[in-house]
Amino acid sequence: MSEQKQTVENFISMIKMNNYQRPVVKEVIGKDYVLNGTNNSHFQTLIDRKLGSPTNSTIINKYSGFIYGKGLTTTDIDKSILALFPKKDVKKIVADYKHFGSATFQVIYSKGKGALRKVTGIYHIPRQTIAPNIMNDEGEIEGFWYCRDWSNTRKNEPEFFPAFGTSKDDIEIYEIKDYEAGSDYFAKADWESCLEWCETDEEISHYTLSHMQNGLSAGFVINLNNGIPELETRKKVEADIKRKVTGSNAAGNVVVSFNNSDATKTTVEAFPTNDNHKQWQYVSQECKTQIMVAHEVTNPILFGLEKSSGFGNNSEEINTATKFLYATVIVPYQETILDAFQDILKANGKQIELEFLPLIDFTKEDGTTTDTGENVEMSSKKKVESLDDFTAKALIDLGQDVSSVEGYEIIHEEEVTDNSFEANLATAISGQPTTKSEQDNLLFKVRYTYAPSEVSDNSRAFCQKMVTANKVYRKEDIIEAGNQVVNAGLGANGSDTYSIWKFKGGVNCKHFWQRRVYIKTNNSIISVNEARRKILELEPSQRDEVRLPQNEKEVAQAASESNNYWKLN
Repeated sequence: MSEQKQTVENFISMIKMNNYQRPVVKEVIGKDYVLNGTNNSHFQTLIDRKLGSPTNSTIINKYSGFIYGKGLTTTDIDKSILALFPKKDVKKIVADYKHFGSATFQVIYSKGKGALRKVTGIYHIPRQTIAPNIMNDEGEIEGFWYCRDWSNTRKNEPEFFPAFGTSKDDIEIYEIKDYEAGSDYFAKADWESCLEWCETDEEISHYTLSHMQNGLSAGFVINLNNGIPELETRKKVEADIKRKVTGSNAAGNVVVSFNNSDATKTTVEAFPTNDNHKQWQYVSQECKTQIMVAHEVTNPILFGLEKSSGFGNNSEEINTATKFLYATVIVPYQETILDAFQDILKANGKQIELEFLPLIDFTKEDGTTTDTGENVEMSSKKKVESLDDFTAKALIDLGQDVSSVEGYEIIHEEEVTDNSFEANLATAISGQPTTKSEQDNLLFKVRYTYAPSEVSDNSRAFCQKMVTANKVYRKEDIIEAGNQVVNAGLGANGSDTYSIWKFKGGVNCKHFWQRRVYIKTNNSIISVNEARRKILELEPSQRDEVRLPQNEKEVAQAASESNNYWKLN
């Protein structure tokens, strides 16, 4: 009976959720690299959990699509700069960054020294093939090791490449990785907290397939009640029976039992089918829920994980969820990747803004293209205060307190946006800009404040909040805010968005953007007082070279008769 009991016990199994433990990150004895688990195996674990879990695979693929959107673009006239970033490689970099929490790519340089040495292109490297070099005494990673298969380093000898910006070699490696306390060498994927649920989702799939292949039966016990023969005979009889009554997939679902009994007939008994389907449905749904929580999914419909109940009854919910997803998850992903690409451009002496074209055009609220250019028609639809407040807060959060532009002192402010501010510094300013704003340079920060600092009881909530905030903003932040819903229905043709950069609070708005120019204090080029003096003394013949970027005339205008109060003619 003990052998029969053991056979039955081996047959009956349960899916278990084991306590997941992240592999130990440690230096390899006698080597200069650090691996993420044995043979760098943790990356394969992440790959397996994506391939095995339908829910996880769908979310990761959808996120990658949202992040990449319609690809890289630039507002710069020279579009040739995009050739440095091949589309297929950028797509792979985006996919790896979402999947593994980090991504790696080669940076290829041209032959030459000094200013002649330029980046000619970047090329994706699968993240699982890269291991960081051991940190130096300053805690810096000076290079990376490439190996196609870390489980067999004798056959695939690791090759060292310097980290980006640390050498004069023709090839360097750049790693995109967010900072995380306690993780010096490897980033964590943002969904690692749900690895157990991904594996459970995978096991449920395996169980369901096996159940279907077995004809929805849990198996049989065949009792031979004519005595227990010798071991070799038992094995032969058992194999013959299984070969005749089962296929290869269900061979393990038949238990043959030999019994001492006076009865001579053979009885066949079926295991009862597990009909506790509600429990399995609960586990399956819980897996999906926990995986979505780890990925910060705002609405399952956006990822195809739930079906829409209609085209009209939840369109507003989907629209809001999509915008929130972009603002809180997608854009931060994009910014990290774009920061890396900006580093590549800076290596070539370029300061050009890149961006990902969004997969979804938020200006098409009613199926038509929203006009955010000069001819803007503001409808008389009632504004939505909650959305108004939301966008004002989002822009305010991007601003700096007027008194907190550390290391800089204001030297000029103006209401007009022509070239009335110049400084005779053309021969003194050189090198790379020190900030991300396209209007900044080595000495100056150019910011904008919402002016005048007056509101009335009839002022829009957006204007009231902007004035109360008393902050300064980059041009880029203000333009980006124009992609958010400010005054719903007050845009061209009744749309929800328009250019805040040009039209501020909308029709009849009495506010404008006031430009403030700050100069870096204690710099070795020119004093604050001298800069102010040179503004007044500059010769007209010198002004074309040093004038600040010119903005559109509408930026510094309040609504008035001269501009038809921002109404479309």
